[in-house]
Amino acid sequence: MKFRRNDLKSRFKFLITWLLTACLLVYSPFGAVSVAAESDGIIMNDILDDNNSLEEPFFQIQSTTPSGITVTTPSAINYIEGISDRVTVTDLLPGDIVKVYDQATGGNILGQGTVASDETSVTIEIPQLGKRKGTVYVSVTRGGTESDRVEVDYVSEPIPWQIYGHTGNWGEDKDGVQGQKPTPVPPVYPNNDDNPAGFEYNQHIIIKENGSRVTFYGYGKQAYKDFILLPSESEAKKKITFEMDLSQVNYHSMEGAGILLNSRIDAGKLYGYAILFAQSEIQLFKINGVDVNAFHNREGTSGGGFATFNPEIGTALKKVAPATGTEHSLELEITPTSVKLTDQGKSGAPVVLNETLIPISGAGNGVGFIASHIGHDCSVLSYFSITNVSISDEEDNPYTWPLLDLTAKLSSEDPYGSVELNYTAPENAEVVILQYSTDSNFPEESTASIPLDPESAQTTVHGLKDNTKYYFRLLIGGGENGGISNTADATTQKNPNTAPTATSVSITGKLEVGQTLTGNYTYSDANGDLE
Repeated sequence: MKFRRNDLKSRFKFLITWLLTACLLVYSPFGAVSVAAESDGIIMNDILDDNNSLEEPFFQIQSTTPSGITVTTPSAINYIEGISDRVTVTDLLPGDIVKVYDQATGGNILGQGTVASDETSVTIEIPQLGKRKGTVYVSVTRGGTESDRVEVDYVSEPIPWQIYGHTGNWGEDKDGVQGQKPTPVPPVYPNNDDNPAGFEYNQHIIIKENGSRVTFYGYGKQAYKDFILLPSESEAKKKITFEMDLSQVNYHSMEGAGILLNSRIDAGKLYGYAILFAQSEIQLFKINGVDVNAFHNREGTSGGGFATFNPEIGTALKKVAPATGTEHSLELEITPTSVKLTDQGKSGAPVVLNETLIPISGAGNGVGFIASHIGHDCSVLSYFSITNVSISDEEDNPYTWPLLDLTAKLSSEDPYGSVELNYTAPENAEVVILQYSTDSNFPEESTASIPLDPESAQTTVHGLKDNTKYYFRLLIGGGENGGISNTADATTQKNPNTAPTATSVSITGKLEVGQTLTGNYTYSDANGDLE
């Protein structure tokens, strides 16, 4: 290597400038700047090449600016109404302040929290993010400087699907060898859940993201009809939006993917309507009391489609060509007497199915999704996914949740003011809240809430009024039973030792100096008699 004094001098000036810049940057408000030598054993004259140029920078300078604080991707959990929703941010420093906003700029602060001493994360509780999916924006303030806001999506509140699926038979019933790879292989989701729908779980209906993502996976033989249903007694107009991916459907083993509407199960029979995305058609079917057991468990190695259930279903009432492609964005508007389906593909114009529905005796107002498998005898299986499900009711009516066997009885030790509750412990629950009220509608202003141990299956409520009827329910967040339990009630006994309570008091007389007023009042004694 050759060196010239003037060039070397200029290089030193250049390096001094770098050093001064580094010193300024090191003094950052977040202490996140690091200055390091490029490599060990390098001396000054080793970094000049034959052209007297720097081969590599002498220093690597890493600076964290106020708008560039690294905010580890926060997580947002949207529980059912009644349980505070939560936003968690990790990889923080003690004293960091986390704020949650409702807009990317400006807007309102929904909640905030400060990282405690010796902690590196904070969880912020927010009374209600929203019933449907949405977005919040999170910032971190350190040393008085607030970072840019990070966008955090959250899914809708849990949807209380009733599930009619099967386990096992992933195609291994074809040759009796579990682990034989079917075609296509079970789906893998890009969320670090490597096997959500494989042999490990043996499920054919895989529900994720609070019920807003559903995958139906096929069979090696049978013509099963797997479905999920959200019962409803409300006749209010419903709107459903979702995405449906049919790219992994092989119509050799699956008749189609569909939607249930205005549906109800009564006395073991299914009533309502279904819209089926078949091989080249969108088909509308009327379901008039098909036996659920026979429908759901249809066996055979050939046939078994919707039309074979005759006369309860029969042929399709309406057929239209679907939108182009295998990926569909769908919107349904449903009333007891009409349905409007808008199908938008990745390209091309949308397809609209707009039909009048004749009310069916025994039908209801429930909605759901269905997979119609058909009989075959090979390893060519099918699956389809429904994502970003959002369901709204024009009158915001609540949906019925599956029962959790909550029972209430008076405490043997204190039947006048204590009630004992027993229930099946929710599986893998994260939060359990007990609510009780004298009103079966549980209005916020007259409802008490008590957090419970998520692993518990029993609790006793004390301090209740005697001779009063109370209603109880559980709110479960997370786990396999997320949602609202059934309502149980109990009436406390009248306590014979309760002091009389005046129901009306009147004072009569004319007050004179030295005189005493005479008062009279009416009260109920221990036997309930007016005195």
